[in-house]
Amino acid sequence: LAAHPRLFVQRLFLIGAKVLALGCTSALPLSPAMPFVVSPVSLGATEERVVDHLFVITDASHSMYRDATFPKAKALSQAFVDALPDRSAPSKSLTYNAASIGFGGDKRTSLGLQDFDRAELRATIDRVQVMGRVDGRGGSTPFHHVLSEIGDQLAGKTGRVAVVLFTDGLPDDEEAAMDVAAALVNGYADGVCFHGIQVGDSPAG
Repeated sequence: LAAHPRLFVQRLFLIGAKVLALGCTSALPLSPAMPFVVSPVSLGATEERVVDHLFVITDASHSMYRDATFPKAKALSQAFVDALPDRSAPSKSLTYNAASIGFGGDKRTSLGLQDFDRAELRATIDRVQVMGRVDGRGGSTPFHHVLSEIGDQLAGKTGRVAVVLFTDGLPDDEEAAMDVAAALVNGYADGVCFHGIQVGDSPAG
């Protein structure tokens, strides 16, 4: 090759091009899962809605792509929203707010906390895809950042809060996630409940 520098450069260029091509290859999309067909839950004569602020969190990070659990998480999120009580359901409170956060790495597909609008909430979740890296394989799982964002949205508000998480339960930093969750619970006087729906079967999750 030393005797043929032009040939060497050409081969080097071809090798580099192949490496770049392989490095930029997009991930194969995951097959979607169909959500359950459900109707808004009906409350009995002695039942009432007790949640004032609801956050629906859909994990769209790398591990959800790697283990092919994202489609189920999204389908469950969609069905959950379809099944939420109507605004007309009995409640002691007139406040009925909802928000959605789909996340992967530092990317978000979100609807900020606002008056409950089932169609808008569902449409936001419909747009959630695996996110966080340009190759489509998903980014990190920064639960501590997502929970901090929830805390920011609750600043100055009152009323009971529910945070519903559809996830494999594998954050980047478990200790940080637990610390932020504890701070959120301890710093919000009217109560915050976390409801984790595990998608997948990881013992660690």
